[in-house]
Amino acid sequence: MKKKESILTNQLEEIFLCKDLESARDIFNKLVQESKLTAHTKAKMLLYAGQCRTLIEMQTYATNSCFKFNGLGVV
Repeated sequence: MKKKESILTNQLEEIFLCKDLESARDIFNKLVQESKLTAHTKAKMLLYAGQCRTLIEMQTYATNSCFKFNGLGVV
């Protein structure tokens, strides 16, 4: 049985390689919008991503989101 994997697992490194907040947010938003998540979950994630004020906050949110969807429940 294949283990369910977060939409962010493969792209997390790309978010961490970004040099600015807008680039990281754009990658995160695109991933969320293209995912199979429910509309409610997508809206919530996009809202929280939009509230990040620094690159580090965005990277932390992306990491916590990845943990949550991999069953670690940090968020």
